[in-house]
Amino acid sequence: MSIITLDLEDRIADTLARAAEASKKPLSVWVLERLNAAASEDIALANGYPRGYWKLFSSMEENLDFEAPVREPLRAIATLNET
Repeated sequence: MSIITLDLEDRIADTLARAAEASKKPLSVWVLERLNAAASEDIALANGYPRGYWKLFSSMEENLDFEAPVREPLRAIATLNET
């Protein structure tokens, strides 16, 4: 694991500390999550995913009550032009 040292303006450092406190996480964990999200976004864009894909995808991660809707049975089609 690598260590990163950042020189931040006091105003920015205070803002980050308040955000971490509001999320009930240590500052280092909060910052690491944000860096991870930014890196994932860049990788997703490079692989052709739309902007915001991972944010949307991970929004379901904590929703343990989510149930996928019931899908209708598939119907066979002869060609792609058939409706």
